[in-house]
Amino acid sequence: MKRPFDPPQAQPSSAVKWEKRKSDSYHWDNSRRGKNRYVIVQQTLEGCGRFRLRGREFPVPAGSALIALVPEKSAYYFCAKDAPEWVFRWIDFDGESAMQLWGTLRERFGPVIALPADSTAGRSLGRLIEGVADRSLSDLQVQAEAAHSTFLSCWFQLESLEAGISNPAGNLRELIREKYWQTVNIKQLCAEVGQSREHLSRMFKRVYGMEPAAHLRQLRLAAAERLLLRSNLSIREIASRTGHAGATQFTRSFLMATGKTPRAFRKP
Repeated sequence: MKRPFDPPQAQPSSAVKWEKRKSDSYHWDNSRRGKNRYVIVQQTLEGCGRFRLRGREFPVPAGSALIALVPEKSAYYFCAKDAPEWVFRWIDFDGESAMQLWGTLRERFGPVIALPADSTAGRSLGRLIEGVADRSLSDLQVQAEAAHSTFLSCWFQLESLEAGISNPAGNLRELIREKYWQTVNIKQLCAEVGQSREHLSRMFKRVYGMEPAAHLRQLRLAAAERLLLRSNLSIREIASRTGHAGATQFTRSFLMATGKTPRAFRKP
């Protein structure tokens, strides 16, 4: 299956974890929201809303999300005849990188995408929204990493749904990309997919040319390098944010992979 390009990261700007509307007066015209360019991803939790784009009207029922690229000639709104209420959560992403990322996804899969709240991508989006809304994701680089992971999770999930196939190796790669910053191991992630580590590792290597553990280390190393160069976080904090058990284990792994300690790598 064709994979998305690896584009620049987009920055989430604001989010709301839960909102409910019951009146037909709820209506947003995206052509009248100023000149700033940003993306809105609004996911329905209960009920139904509507999204109008390019002269077409799309329902946005529970288990789906609309993608609006502001400013554009589109609108989303609630119609009382569709459902008693519209319960949703939403997040904004600022700038050209966001427009490129989510615009590409929208062109590929449509302006209203399947996104159940209990799916892998739905949970990833939910965590991102909570982190932005609660300000627990305060570091800008960590925000960007989480946003990029959510985008990829949505892309891979939609691609699998479109193909109508079961792809355990792809599911494992999606989980690795989603959770590499947590202190998880491959055995745990394989269990989430519902396969043994031995069987799924062999399948993963046939499909992607490397062991899943190597892919996990690769993502953690890349994230650590970015944080070392772009932030003032301590070595201990970077270890915690990139899935390592502690500063000692992080230093050992980083040295083996790069030939330098994290402190030496960071020096100008």
